[in-house]
Amino acid sequence: MKLRKAAVFVLTICVLISMFSIPAGAVGISDAVEASEQLFVLQVRQLASVLLSAGVYPEKELYGMEDVDFNDLYLGDEIPTYVLTEDGVSGSSEVRYFPVLEDGQWVATCAAYYDTAGELQANISTNFVEEYSQTNGIDNRVAIVFSEEESYLLKGNAMSPLRAGAASAAVSQTVSSLDTVELSPQISVPVTPMGETDNPNYDYLSVPIDHQEGDYTFWAACASSIIRYFPG
Repeated sequence: MKLRKAAVFVLTICVLISMFSIPAGAVGISDAVEASEQLFVLQVRQLASVLLSAGVYPEKELYGMEDVDFNDLYLGDEIPTYVLTEDGVSGSSEVRYFPVLEDGQWVATCAAYYDTAGELQANISTNFVEEYSQTNGIDNRVAIVFSEEESYLLKGNAMSPLRAGAASAAVSQTVSSLDTVELSPQISVPVTPMGETDNPNYDYLSVPIDHQEGDYTFWAACASSIIRYFPG
């Protein structure tokens, strides 16, 4: 009888341990994923630093960022992105978006993605910044939503289109339940304008920027910029 009770006790203890213990393999995988994400964010920060230093700062008036303090820029948490489909809403991870913040204000957007060769690339724009500032309300939690026709910034109970002249979309119950992120500075982004660097191997050429006017015309815009830089 005592032996049976002892066996039941030992079995109970084993069951409780198995219920509340975390497999070592699961901890290792979780740590690896977290480390990979931290490395990704650091790589995005490095790319953002280069782009802001070499591309945006010299043309800050063109970007509408002439009043931005480039010595006080931070990356915020990644903004969740979603795609509206006929079957509902799906997550999107092909391009990952990070807000660039100055004094807590959203001033630019860094979009990071892997190219066909598997190399991490990024670009800096002011996409979604104006849409964010024009949306009323104190809720600063946001997400980005794509449909077949439009790109939207989801903020509170409003979906503001990125394309000028497009109508705002109604926020359905499904969309309103999507995860959003609060805009807050997380990691500083150092900016060293190329014209101010002490490195003798680098120099900044004030080449005028011409924007392409349609698809597949980037070559013409580049040629126009070069021609304008070398007049005559």
